[in-house]
This record gives sequence, structure tokens and C-alpha cells, in this order.
Amino acid sequence: MLTKLRQLLHNIYFQSGLSMYVASFEVMAMSILGPSFPDLQRIYQMSLSQISVMMLVLYLGAIVGALGATYIFSCHEAKAVLSVCLFISAGTLTSVPVAGSYALLLFVVFWLGASLAVLSTGGYCQMNTLWPSSPTCFHVLGLGFAVGGIISPFLVVPFLCDSRFLSPVLNTTDSSSHCQYIPTTWNNSGNYLLYFNDTDPGAENDSVSQNILIDRDTTSCNAGLVIPYALLGSLNIIPSVIFVCLHMFPNEQYTLQVSSHESIPETNSPKHYTLYSCMFTTAIVICCAPAYSIGLTYGQYLVTFGLDTGLDLSAQTLSEMTGIFWLSMLFGKCVVLCLAKRVSPAKIMFAGITGLSVLLVLLCLWAVNSSTGLWIASIAFGALSGYYFNCIVEWGRQVVEFPPFVMCLCCFGDRAGTLVIVYLCGILMDTYGYMFFAYVLMFALSLIWILVLCMSMLSKLLVGT
Repeated sequence: MLTKLRQLLHNIYFQSGLSMYVASFEVMAMSILGPSFPDLQRIYQMSLSQISVMMLVLYLGAIVGALGATYIFSCHEAKAVLSVCLFISAGTLTSVPVAGSYALLLFVVFWLGASLAVLSTGGYCQMNTLWPSSPTCFHVLGLGFAVGGIISPFLVVPFLCDSRFLSPVLNTTDSSSHCQYIPTTWNNSGNYLLYFNDTDPGAENDSVSQNILIDRDTTSCNAGLVIPYALLGSLNIIPSVIFVCLHMFPNEQYTLQVSSHESIPETNSPKHYTLYSCMFTTAIVICCAPAYSIGLTYGQYLVTFGLDTGLDLSAQTLSEMTGIFWLSMLFGKCVVLCLAKRVSPAKIMFAGITGLSVLLVLLCLWAVNSSTGLWIASIAFGALSGYYFNCIVEWGRQVVEFPPFVMCLCCFGDRAGTLVIVYLCGILMDTYGYMFFAYVLMFALSLIWILVLCMSMLSKLLVGT
């Protein structure tokens, strides 16, 4: 019995599935935050700028975790570390809606970010070790990311308290039907204040015509939101126990070898680092920053962006749209997985960023004024933006040496880029308006274009040598 348990634990496919879950839990945790931003704002009485600070602290923790993971996974297996981080991430995620104060919330999300970064880096490093010559292993890992992103938004939708005391449509029969509500502030009594701006050209007073106080009811909001967070955190219990078992029974003789059909021919990769290979590796690490964060940023701020545009979309509908966004990302990853053995990562990258460039133009011109346009843009954005990080890493593995240290640096690069881009997006949206959501995404895509062109030129030089 014990022998069979060890065989199962060290089976390469079982460990690959475990690595997929560990790496994808980061996206599960991140994607539940975006749809619940309005509820968290009510619970902690936060502005969008304070939400951005919360995300900044989250990704600062992620950078600290990625730095620690760079040392840990470059030198050790660290199964016990993964087990501890699974427990920490479960506890901190569950504590997000019940931290009690904004200061404690920042403390919680810092350690949440640190633990998630260790988990994600560990998942990638394990997959890189298990499948050193497979052209599809990181794309398979990416499927776990998309599945995690799909689960969380749909899990949180039934527990959002938005519809319990805010209605996006005001059913009135008087002159207030010309009014538009702007839910922007809390009053001193702890109630949510709706400002109604009279837009009727025949009205005598074009200023604020009436104010309506609606009970904040943060207690029920808090109680409802803790359920999906706790459910998501509880998923980590069994994987954590499995990693404890792997730490206790490190019997490598039962690890299966990679199947012959998964191997690919040897490339012309240089066996030592030259100037060009160092430049290429540096470009990979830097490009991982916008490549990973562009899709995550869209998923994080889609609900906030949709509410700010004034379109006839509720928070629940936008949360469902976020889930569809991650579902379309899963579809895009499946298509790329099917193409990975036939088409080079460089060609896939160029095709993807070309389509995304056209899509961002449509987002600015059409989707901000149309609910249908935003639905179409979200579906297309998900399909086109979810595989860049995996393509870049696979491109690097085919051109230069890719030891665990370089893999860890790539994971560190994506955390640093996500910190900057997600934080920048929130601050600019709060300060200058919702259109900066699209502008920040364009900025990130421009960086990807520049770095991919540099990588293309350097890879040709390396292959030539």
C-alpha cells in the first residue's frame, strides 16, 4: 500500500497536475478580488485610490515572495515550503473580507501576495524540471491559470451584496426619471449617499435635485462575501497535505521518465552564456512583466471600468463578464496548445499582439459606449491575451539555456510588472477617468511589441552563431 502511494505521489503526471494547481491558485485568488472590489469598498469605506494601494501592497508582497522563491527553488526542492505557503494563502485569502480595518487588510494582502508568488514560482519550476524538453508543458500549465480565473468570478457572483441595496435602474414615475445616480461617497452616519443630478432641460434647478440615503448594511455584505473567499481558501487543504507527504517520502526512483513523444529535437542553443544570449535572457525577463500583467489587469479592473462608463451593466453582470473573459482565455490557451508543436512561439506571439492591437483600438472607439461592444471586446481580449508569458518562456527555452534560476527571474519579472501596471491603472483611472484603463493596456502592449522585436533580432543572431 505504501509502495503504491509513493508511486502515485512521484508519478510525473500526478506531479504535473499538482504543479498546475499550485501555479493556478494565484489567478484564482487574484480573479476573485476584481469582482468584489465594490463590496470591499463598502466594507472598508475605501476609494478606488485606496483599492490601488491595496493592490500595490499585494504585489509588493508578491515581489518579496518571488525574490525568496528565486533562492529557494534555485537550490532546493522545497516541498515543505509549498505546503506552508498553501496554508498561508488559504488563511490570508479567507481573512480579506473580515480583516476589520484597512491597516489589517493591507497586512493580510501583503502576506497573501508573498505566498501566492512562492506558489506560482514553485509550480513553474517544478514543471520546467519535470518536462525539460516538452514544447507544450507551459501551455498546459497556462490552462490551469485560465480555469482558476473562470472559477472565482462565478463563485463570488451569488454573494455580492451590490444588488441588495443598490439598483442600477431607478424605477420612478416622477421627474426624477431624468436623474442619473452617482454613488461616490459615504456620509457621516455610515450610509451610502446617492447624488441625483437632474438632466431634464426643463427643470428649474440643474444642480443636485435630491439626495437619497440608503443603508450601507456592511454586516450582511461582509457575511456574504466571506463565504466564497473561505470556499476558495479551503481548496488548498488537500494539496498542502500532499506536499507534506512528498516531503516525507522523497523517493525519486518512482518518478516516471518523460515520454519519448513529448521530446523535441535539440536546438542550436548556446551551451554557455554569450553577450547575445545574456541580452536575449534579459529581454525575456523584462518582457514577462507586461506579457503576464496585461490580461490580469483587464480581469482585475473590468468591473470597475464597466461601472464607471455608465453603461447599463450591474456589478453582477460585469462579474459574469469577467468569468466569460477568463473562459475565453481558456479557449485561447487551448488553441495555442494545439498549435505549439507546429508553430513557433515567436509566430504565435506576433499573431497575438497584432490582433490585440486592433482590439484595443476598438475598445477605445466602440466598447466604452456600448454594452455589446464591451462584451465582444472582453471575449476577444481574453482569447488573445492569455498565452504571452508561456510563449515567451518557451521561446527562451528553445534559444538559450534555461536553468531554474532563469525561470525564477521570469516569475519575478511578471510580479514586478504586474505591480507597476495594475497599480498604475488603478491610480490613473481614479485620477483621470476610466479611459486610462484602455490607455494603460496600450502602454503595456507597446512594451511587448518593442521587446518581442528585440528578442526576434537577438534570436536570429544566436541561431546564426
